[in-house]
Amino acid sequence: MSSMMDQKTFEKVLLRHRNHLQGIKGPRHCELADLQFLRLEGLNMDGANLQQALFMGASFFGVSMERADLRDADFDGCNLGDTNLQYALLQGADFAGAGLREANLKFAFYDARTVFPIGFDPITAGMILVDEEEKAAPSPNKQDDAAAALPKTLQEEFSELLANHGFDLTYFGRVPGKNEESVAHFARVVPTRVEGNPLTRAG
Repeated sequence: MSSMMDQKTFEKVLLRHRNHLQGIKGPRHCELADLQFLRLEGLNMDGANLQQALFMGASFFGVSMERADLRDADFDGCNLGDTNLQYALLQGADFAGAGLREANLKFAFYDARTVFPIGFDPITAGMILVDEEEKAAPSPNKQDDAAAALPKTLQEEFSELLANHGFDLTYFGRVPGKNEESVAHFARVVPTRVEGNPLTRAG
């Protein structure tokens, strides 16, 4: 359940998190997720974690939320005039009925779930579309994807190269007696029977 927070209480929270808000303790500044807010005029919430926060009808005039995490937050009916939302994460946020005309949304991130007021153009506002659905799409074969993501060993690359030229690598190892700095290897290469390959030997 979300808890209601007025401006006086919120300012106390900001005071407790002043080191975070001044950028001393990293980019995730203060944790204020799932809270409900009222009047927040002139406050600095740069970099704050405000995921799923409920701002419905709140006044944000002069508020700075640059780089804030506002994913799935609800701004329905809010006044966001002169609000700084540069580089903010706004995927899934709801701005239905909100006033965004004077808001600074340059380089803020949004996705297909982000709801904007009628007539608002995020591209004209300088926002960046993030295609999260494509990234989150389930893999038809997770094992194949995992295998493809792993870098090939030298033996695998060498075997593949030889196979493309009609040879089969049957053994691969380090030269006996060589130290760790040595990159010398030896291999037993057996030509495979490939039609038209001049190096193929008859079995």
